Amino acid sequence: GRDYLIKLMLFGLMGAIEVGGVSYAGMMPAVPHLGDDTIAAIINHSVAVLSDEPAGFTPITAREVGAQRGAGLNLNQMLELRGTLGLD
Repeated sequence: GRDYLIKLMLFGLMGAIEVGGVSYAGMMPAVPHLGDDTIAAIINHSVAVLSDEPAGFTPITAREVGAQRGAGLNLNQMLELRGTLGLD
């Protein structure tokens, strides 16, 4: 969901994941140095252009990004979080 996408940008992800039946092992670096408005714009662009935008999707706001900054997650916690979401 929304919170996961924000946390992905803020805290990154490392480890083996499976997407569409294909296994990937790598790292997505965190970009917390970007402003909240920039991170929101990147996510919104990605959702609108790179995927089928979910029905009823409302753009992520800079305020939502700012609210997640304090979560302080590490790469292992992000991988665990991804596992709980049942993403493939």
